[in-house]
Amino acid sequence: MNSNRNGAFVPSSEAERFTLHQTLRGLMPEAVADTLMSYLPPAGWSDVARTSDIVALREATKHDIDELRTATKVQFDQLGAATKHDIDELRTATKHQIDQLATATKHQIDQLATATKVQFDQLGAATKRDIDELRTATKVQFDQLGAATKRDIDELRTATKHDIDDLRERVDRLEVKIDNLASMKRYVVTTGLTLAGLITGFGFAILGTVT
Repeated sequence: MNSNRNGAFVPSSEAERFTLHQTLRGLMPEAVADTLMSYLPPAGWSDVARTSDIVALREATKHDIDELRTATKVQFDQLGAATKHDIDELRTATKHQIDQLATATKHQIDQLATATKVQFDQLGAATKRDIDELRTATKVQFDQLGAATKRDIDELRTATKHDIDDLRERVDRLEVKIDNLASMKRYVVTTGLTLAGLITGFGFAILGTVT
């Protein structure tokens, strides 16, 4: 390590450091020389910070931090003001858009309600007309069915009466035939008894003559 004419230290070269190290080894034990060399700065005393340098650096750093804090606060204040302004503008624009949307939606709902009411009225009228037509057609069909049913019942009643009258006549004729058969039966029985009596009497007469 050398000094200039002003008394300031200048860095030593590697050769000078090696020479110093070898000289110290000749003057003291090698371990002590190595320890002493390890305490020396590697690039010279000019790179070693003094207390005054640290104090000056601390003050300069504090000044820079204060300036940065002030500038940052100003920027944050400006950013906050700008953000608040943007938010206020956005709130106003959004409110305006919402009001417009609400007005348009209400108008559309009113139109839809009117159109729906008209459609319901038309549907109600058409349904009533269809129901009236169906009621009329059903009544006509029921009247026609009633008339046809009455006619069928009358025809059935007439046919049934005719069949009953015909059956009654047949029963009467059958009863007459039965009476005739009963009379013929009585006649046959009476005739048979008469013939039997004649035959019996004739037989007794023949026996008396023979005897």
